[in-house]
Amino acid sequence: MNQIFHDYLDKFVMVYLDDILTFSRTVEEHVAHSNKILSLLRQHKFKINGEKCEFGRTRILYLGHEISAEGLKPNGAKVASIHDWPRPQSVTEMRSFLGMTSYSRNFVKNYSIVAAPLTDLTRLDTPWEWTDSCETAFRHLKHALTHHEVLKLPDPDKPFIVTTNASQYGIGAVLAQQEGPKLRPVKYMSKKMPSHKLAKSTYEKELYAIYKALTHRRHYHLGRPDFSGALMTEFGLADDVTRSLVEAYREDPFMTEIIRRLEAKDKVNSAEFELVNDFLFLEKAGSKRLCVPNWDSLRSLFLGECHDATGHFGYKLQQQFWWPTMVKDAKLYVETCQVCQMDKPRTQAPLLLLKPLPIPERPGESLSTDFMDTLVTIKSGMRYVYAIVDRFSKYARLVAMPATAKTEYVIKLFKENWVRDFGLPKSIVNNRDVRFTSELWKAAAAEQGTQLKMTLGNHPEANGQVEQMNRVVQHLLRHYIKPNQVDWDEKLALIASLYNNVVHNAMGVSPNSLLLTFKPRLPLDFLLPENQPSVAPGTLEFAYHYERLMQQAVEQMHKAQAAMIESENKHRRPSTFQVGERVWVKSSELGQGHWIFRKLMP
Repeated sequence: MNQIFHDYLDKFVMVYLDDILTFSRTVEEHVAHSNKILSLLRQHKFKINGEKCEFGRTRILYLGHEISAEGLKPNGAKVASIHDWPRPQSVTEMRSFLGMTSYSRNFVKNYSIVAAPLTDLTRLDTPWEWTDSCETAFRHLKHALTHHEVLKLPDPDKPFIVTTNASQYGIGAVLAQQEGPKLRPVKYMSKKMPSHKLAKSTYEKELYAIYKALTHRRHYHLGRPDFSGALMTEFGLADDVTRSLVEAYREDPFMTEIIRRLEAKDKVNSAEFELVNDFLFLEKAGSKRLCVPNWDSLRSLFLGECHDATGHFGYKLQQQFWWPTMVKDAKLYVETCQVCQMDKPRTQAPLLLLKPLPIPERPGESLSTDFMDTLVTIKSGMRYVYAIVDRFSKYARLVAMPATAKTEYVIKLFKENWVRDFGLPKSIVNNRDVRFTSELWKAAAAEQGTQLKMTLGNHPEANGQVEQMNRVVQHLLRHYIKPNQVDWDEKLALIASLYNNVVHNAMGVSPNSLLLTFKPRLPLDFLLPENQPSVAPGTLEFAYHYERLMQQAVEQMHKAQAAMIESENKHRRPSTFQVGERVWVKSSELGQGHWIFRKLMP
């Protein structure tokens, strides 16, 4: 078919396999073009099916697109199916959705960048996890394709205008033509930024975007006198910068005045500045530095070349360039460099001053709970230690628990090992284990009037009370378990008893004394004289004694907390972030995919 219609292709006919499309400006032209097509088919002994032919149409569906005098838009049936597309539940369903939307990607600005979270889900080394960014991308694509622009049909007699942009995430381009007073898009193009381009300078990324935009739609540009010149931009780089410098000097009043005085042979300026081939240089410490005028694109270019393209080792401008605010601008450029912020380790003190949880008012009011993995699964199936610690008295209960324990089992253990003996707490501090974030755990807490306080992810120090308890349990288990480690669950009662009987540094008394109001007798206590006369419970003297003990414990806890805050904040710095500001999140907070190793992660 292409050979038959070779002389008329793209003039008034297009051929795709056995589909022939004829386009004309007027009815008369259309009749003449149709006659020509039919005569050529007859000449080469081809027959056509009249039932499948349409003539004289002003709007037609062709290869999944609707073509009319208005322009090009996707098939309405495809748009409707995308609008009603349910959220993908698997990689297979995601590939189907992306296949459907990708067919109409020419209508979506920055398609590759928008779809990146969804595309990542189809990779073999990425586990399926539907995040907020995936939901946003899914909704964005559906909205963009159901509220699409009508693309202009390209006019070969008019010039094309290519607009490009590049960022850390990808490149985007728009091919457009003038129609009346405004530009209308002909095609959108986008592509994810390759990993080997991320460390390149801004100028190189922009150049890469231009190159990909022009080569991607080369069939629109080939044969045009300006196309070869566009593709040679990389080789004409020096000339372009030269012209820009000379032009920018004229627009910078400060440097224009220096050049004027040099041309007037002002001796005051000639000692420091020199004009060579229309370029202004500052001579200092035996070297000449090129003076860069106040033009953002030029200064960004030089900053990028001296930082991005040289390994991101700070900035090395002093020996080559100069402008009045260079040090300040360079420092700001480096501080806001996305690659540096993503990849370089933090050497500053951690943000945020220590702000511990307030001390509860009485025993049993607030608890800290956690699961400690012993990494040893014994015959009974137990592997975890469920630790429950009273945040006021520091009293602890330790319970063995299987690795497969569900939320229902945890609730049962909590009621049997705490609620039954000490009642319901007002609040519980938990980490973000799935059993503590489950709706069942939240419902159980709400039913008993308990407020749940969740720590931030990957910040166990926020639940420091129980984390300290976990360290104590590990320490004591090493002392008492057998070498084969199979009896650790049998030692939990002993370890809890030892811990609850010892005087706590932060309180000056033992947990048992505060929560149980007495110190249980130990095996050798009968050999020792009573240091203090015992007071009978229920008496006024007993109440006074316990109240004094509570006051002493609270005073000790406040002192210990103040000392801890002072010590910790020596190595921290206050944060200036405001609610709603965009911030960087450490990759360790987000997890990692399969075969992605933490050592080389950003």
